[in-house]
Amino acid sequence: MLRFLSPSRFPRPPIIDECNTMSAIVIKSHGAVDVLEYDEKWPCPKPRNDNSQVIIDIIAAGVNPVDVKMRKNIISNIVYPKPKIIGSDFSGIVINAPKTGEFKVGDKVYGMLPLLGSPFGSYCGRCCIDPEILAKAPTTITMIEAASLPLVSCTVIQALKPVIEQYNGNCKGKKVFISCGSGGVGVIAIQYCAKVLQMNVTTTASTRNFDLLYSLGASTCIDYHTNKIEEVIKDFDVFFDTMGYNNEKLVLNKNYSILRNDIVTHYIRIASSPYNSNEKDFLHLAIPEARVDRVATGFMKQFYHNIFSKIKYHFVFVVPNKLHLEEMTNHVNNGLVKCVIQEKMKLVDARRAHTILEDGHVTGKLVLVVNDHIDS
Repeated sequence: MLRFLSPSRFPRPPIIDECNTMSAIVIKSHGAVDVLEYDEKWPCPKPRNDNSQVIIDIIAAGVNPVDVKMRKNIISNIVYPKPKIIGSDFSGIVINAPKTGEFKVGDKVYGMLPLLGSPFGSYCGRCCIDPEILAKAPTTITMIEAASLPLVSCTVIQALKPVIEQYNGNCKGKKVFISCGSGGVGVIAIQYCAKVLQMNVTTTASTRNFDLLYSLGASTCIDYHTNKIEEVIKDFDVFFDTMGYNNEKLVLNKNYSILRNDIVTHYIRIASSPYNSNEKDFLHLAIPEARVDRVATGFMKQFYHNIFSKIKYHFVFVVPNKLHLEEMTNHVNNGLVKCVIQEKMKLVDARRAHTILEDGHVTGKLVLVVNDHIDS
């Protein structure tokens, strides 16, 4: 039923290969970091009987905030089957592929596994994925670096698509504010806006990260410890809110003029951005930030603002997308986007990775190295 309603979010999962095992990080229930179990003999996935999927030996897995949220919050097995290998981002080497497809054995690839509907994820030694959401990895970076890109790349490109369409592909000189510029989404968004779209980028961060963000393309950096957004941000064309809900009321409050009021402007909010860690989804269908009522409200606001307001409201619910990964591959290969990784660690250190991410203030991404014996 869920697959029928949203095939991109609930694709047909691979099946269990009882004859082959791998190392994996598995959760059997939700909770603190100690629910993350390292198992060296977990069953591998294998393609469904139609052999339509690509089999990949994983080199590295990116760690994302949504991984932590899905681990912590109770989500029904209907949408998040358990036992569950956690994670979505990966890079790896193709070891088997459909004979008539574009991928061949030995291809270096990367992708974002669907977050829902499958017991398999990316914190493990092997994955199976539909070729329709898989892309060849950039050739100018290591495969470990490539693992940090899929989810944030899809998020940024999907978030800015309506902005690009509004300006008919010409965003040069437009003023964009990006909250939390040193975060995983922020470091990619800054580069995409500044170097690909040639926008004028302002962002917030701690002063210790200013030099990094200027090197990525930011024109102005604001210390969020000593400044209030509503007091220093005025008359922007686009507000890309990686910390939604908290900033939304400020941006939509006309008294502050954060966005220009003489032309069409854009407020972009990510569906899974933080709200209140103490809240719960009592239906157990999603993390609190993506609760049914919040998703419905988000799309209602989007509908209302797109018809009745000059502020266009965009509610981003990221999905795996091959074309967006291929676009990011081109940008990386052309030197327009680079990876920012705070730390690489072993798969067995997944608990430490989640602890670091949960404590906040990670610069860029954390990456788990799964098979370091494979050329990266």
